[in-house]
Amino acid sequence: IDLAASQSHQLSLLAEFSTAVQSFNTVKELTDLTFSYLRKLVGWDKVTLVLIGKHYSVNDELSMKHVRSVLAFGGYNIREMNRDLLIPIEDDELVQIIVSEGRPCVFPDLKNNKPDIWKTKPQTEDVLSWIGLPLIYGVRTIGLITLDHKTQGHYADVDVEILKRFSDIVAAEIEAKLTLRNLQVV
Repeated sequence: IDLAASQSHQLSLLAEFSTAVQSFNTVKELTDLTFSYLRKLVGWDKVTLVLIGKHYSVNDELSMKHVRSVLAFGGYNIREMNRDLLIPIEDDELVQIIVSEGRPCVFPDLKNNKPDIWKTKPQTEDVLSWIGLPLIYGVRTIGLITLDHKTQGHYADVDVEILKRFSDIVAAEIEAKLTLRNLQVV
């Protein structure tokens, strides 16, 4: 498949997803649909969708950290979803860059070109290609999608534009679903 045909197919899938996502009412339905379309768009071996929240603590003084809360994951078994993958954002330089700068990070070849910022953990030893996508709603980064693949070169910079558009749709739908849920509770 040539690049133009592939991009045309991806744009078609994006339009299809944008319409389909509006008919779902629960966050679970949204994440299932999101993972299904991500598989069609670019493929993945492991995927996470996390929300970012604030955690306050009082020791000698009040402090606040941004924490990750797993909304959904695929390709992992539950034992792999441990504290190493959920440390506060301030303690994870890579995620901090994605969240604070609001830009995706792509590592196409972690076997031969592993940046210093990539920290290998037991859960990521087999990852050879990786993308981290911020979920931005308005001016706030509300979450993050990560895609892992066991094939080096699977992800590339060319994937970023379509995935950024995709993640914008996901962020808007998550925010809408959570806002609706909060309104229904009141």
